[in-house]
Amino acid sequence: MDSLTVALMGWAHWLGYGVTLALAALLALVVLWRGAFAVMSMRMWWGIALGWHIFYATVLTVAQYRMWNANEITRELVTTPLGEEVPRMLLHAPISLFLEGSGGYYVFYAYSRFWVPLMLALLGTLVLYGIFRFLQHRKPVAVGREEVLLVSGIAFLAGWPNMVAFVSLAFVLSLVYAVWAHVRHGAAARTRMLPGIIAAAIATLLFSATIAAYTATLAV
Repeated sequence: MDSLTVALMGWAHWLGYGVTLALAALLALVVLWRGAFAVMSMRMWWGIALGWHIFYATVLTVAQYRMWNANEITRELVTTPLGEEVPRMLLHAPISLFLEGSGGYYVFYAYSRFWVPLMLALLGTLVLYGIFRFLQHRKPVAVGREEVLLVSGIAFLAGWPNMVAFVSLAFVLSLVYAVWAHVRHGAAARTRMLPGIIAAAIATLLFSATIAAYTATLAV
């Protein structure tokens, strides 16, 4: 295996982890301190975040191919057609033409492993954005512009399926915070989801690998 492949596979996880945390910090600056950090808009942030994820998925796809192709045992996998008995999802429709020929197995593997989670993260983010926009209109005291932007941005960074853990934790922490505020300040207390979302974002992103491993275990 050549040194480039070793470097790509060895540093890919830590590179992705570091960039994700940096993007999360940048998102917090854009959303929470937009007056002091007006150099970047949300549209620009989304362009950077989406571009990074596409680049990262491409790097992983190429690195995995090079690693399998460099090993005599796994080299056959990059030239093997995909068997008809392998189940396919609707999300595999864009690559259906590439699954029948030589290398179909690797195309299926790489697409399912690196690209389908990205597509699911985008779809999940759009759904969450719609839900929180609805809550913003129905419950403006609890959900404001900051909550909508942070939830959608952090959910995308967390990826699939970690975004499910993030949103669930955000709701639980927000509920706990609301109960605490009610006990401390009485029935007149009005709380926002922002503290719970921030705490859930920190926990989810810092322990993303652990959460991903746990959810993968549940899926087995």
